[in-house]
Amino acid sequence: MSTIISGLKLKKMFGTHFGVILRHYEFIQAEIRPHVKNQRVSFVILKDLPTNEEYQKLLKKHYTTTAGSLISDAYSELECLKDELQDWYDNLPPQFQDGDKGSILQDSISSLENFSEPDVPKFAEELPVFYLPALGINSRASRCSEASNMLQAALDACEEKIAYLDINWSDMPGLTQEKAEEYSAELQELVDSLGEIIGETDGIEFPGMFS
Repeated sequence: MSTIISGLKLKKMFGTHFGVILRHYEFIQAEIRPHVKNQRVSFVILKDLPTNEEYQKLLKKHYTTTAGSLISDAYSELECLKDELQDWYDNLPPQFQDGDKGSILQDSISSLENFSEPDVPKFAEELPVFYLPALGINSRASRCSEASNMLQAALDACEEKIAYLDINWSDMPGLTQEKAEEYSAELQELVDSLGEIIGETDGIEFPGMFS
């Protein structure tokens, strides 16, 4: 007989991302209960659940990406938000375009238009970054915050690489001190650019009950 376990218990055992990880690696599948309403989600255990240490390894494996990918995805999201706000503003009746909501939208659109994706040095594009995405976000404000968090994760990875190059450049085959300093300078430029964007996203407003 199949063993059933509640989603609440799995969340307590493994954390918020348990559903993604345990289903992806085929530890569980959702229990199907036809015609049963208002029931908490439960899962069928398909094989022995991982230990906490094993789960953490799977989590890191699944959610390790690159700095280049995070930056690209974050800017794509910011671009989508800009387009959505522009469409929202364009479809407002004239009296609302000239009112407080229209003013807020125009300010937010202007802020998002000022963002330009920085050039990411080739050697920085593949920097590994462990990033746990927020789950279940749908508001524009939370999507903007998530994009900012993605940029921050990429920024942190770049700063760690700068620190590593400053101390351990000689341990890297074929790398001279001069080249290491050049890499660090390019990374610092990227860090500065990302930091400016992250700071500016904090001031963006998304009016309305569906923001």
